[in-house]
Amino acid sequence: MNLGTRFELAGVGLELGGNPVLEGLDLVVEPGECVALVGPSGAGKTSLLQILSTGHAPTRGRVTIDGIDPATASAEVLRELRSNVGSVHQHHALVPELRALQNVLVGRFGRQGTLAGLRSLYLPRRRELREVHAVLDRVGIGELLYRPTTQLSGGERQRVAIARALYQAPRALLADEPVASVDPARARDTIALLVELARERGMTLLVSLHDLRLALDHFPRLIGLRNGRVEFDLATDEVGPSRFDDLYRLPRTAGGT
Repeated sequence: MNLGTRFELAGVGLELGGNPVLEGLDLVVEPGECVALVGPSGAGKTSLLQILSTGHAPTRGRVTIDGIDPATASAEVLRELRSNVGSVHQHHALVPELRALQNVLVGRFGRQGTLAGLRSLYLPRRRELREVHAVLDRVGIGELLYRPTTQLSGGERQRVAIARALYQAPRALLADEPVASVDPARARDTIALLVELARERGMTLLVSLHDLRLALDHFPRLIGLRNGRVEFDLATDEVGPSRFDDLYRLPRTAGGT
């Protein structure tokens, strides 16, 4: 079992293209926590996950990952931090020209040099084949090991993306709207799987969601974002309907309606 990653944000703000997208974020996510990020479109959920994965550096404030500030870390330490944080994207980010096996193998490129990564991609060892099959089997598609990505359904591609993140052996998993393009039944199954995998492996899990029912049913902690700020950060059983009403309220227009 992995020991999950600890994230801490202190006074974090982010501007992109001169526009503020996050402001005044003070958050701590402890190792092994499972947290849902909720809020309207444009609230800053994706930007927050990008900061936690070191994809964006904050414009203001400080972020630490397991006590290390990525902004001052050496290249070697930063590479290790990034290897410990896996990501699942809304549109999967798979390479269509590759097979399921190869897309999963890409998950460890961050821990390998270029030559080692290319070797594993095109001449995988038996151990690597066994490990990839094991993670694909764990997410329910072990029989698709050699299937070309172009022949996979949307749900199958989503599972390959999850398997790729697991193969990375991360200490934290960040999932940005991972069920936005699947039907409700598959969405429930996928979120349940992510939470189960996180608990099984001791990973820290943060998932951004539009579906409030999924957040309420599967996560013990909810963080509500609106206009780049934290509106609430509470245990799920403390979040009442009025919180969601405020989170998703429409701005008043001139004329008062």
